[in-house]
Amino acid sequence: REFVSVSKSAPELEVCCGQVAAGWLLAMSKDGRETERQFHLEAFDGGLGGPYETDRIARGNTRVKAQCESILGGIQPARLARYVAGTVHDGNEADGLMPRFQLLVWPESKEMGKGLDRRADAEAEQRVTEIFRKLDAAPNGFAADVEGKLPFLHFAPDAQRLFNWWHEANEMQSKAPGMDDTPAFSAYLTKQQKLVPALALIFHAIEVASGATAGPVSIESLARAIEWARFMEAHARKLYAAELREDVVAAHALHKKILEGRVPDAGLTVREIAYRDWPGLTT
Repeated sequence: REFVSVSKSAPELEVCCGQVAAGWLLAMSKDGRETERQFHLEAFDGGLGGPYETDRIARGNTRVKAQCESILGGIQPARLARYVAGTVHDGNEADGLMPRFQLLVWPESKEMGKGLDRRADAEAEQRVTEIFRKLDAAPNGFAADVEGKLPFLHFAPDAQRLFNWWHEANEMQSKAPGMDDTPAFSAYLTKQQKLVPALALIFHAIEVASGATAGPVSIESLARAIEWARFMEAHARKLYAAELREDVVAAHALHKKILEGRVPDAGLTVREIAYRDWPGLTT
């Protein structure tokens, strides 16, 4: 379980265990970390909000034309579930940081995995390495640059029509009746409007580096991105189960406490249960 944070404004590479990843999330909620937390929130936009600038006595002035950050890692589901609980019902963490983690995969089961011993695919490894090298050396003309702003690519006409259709469907889903009761999951859906075009651009860049003709983002790349978004949404529903299926989650939490013998045979009142501050049973 690795935790990797890469930032263009502070080009260090951090690799930590999943336990440290949980500590990083919890630290973001503490007083005095507001400026750092705001940086992570703004970096999600990839610099579209303009340059990032900060002044520190020890480090001086730092100015980044387009801050862009990737956070990669793993964390224990139970630890993450407790953090997510703080994002629902306007909790302390409900500032949009958690919904920005769009590519989250929730484990399917607790079954033991089987070992697999096989030779590495040298051909696939070589291809991936070559793609990275080509993208790293891509000329500035790969994308349009207007008036000194960030380089960009348009969708191809057919891809634009597909995106317009998907965007409208996403808006209807995130603002459907009842979504006001699930603000955290609704925020996740809304931020897919950044995820889908970003993935489409990545897929398109890979295709160009693999020999495809450069130009607008293709409909094939966009369609692949939309399928990825649907796949990630299924996992997100497990992550936000505390909000989407609050009653079921609470029932499982109470069931666990009964099996542990924490609830006497005479029973407990709702007030007494809430007073014990058990996870999932505090309201």
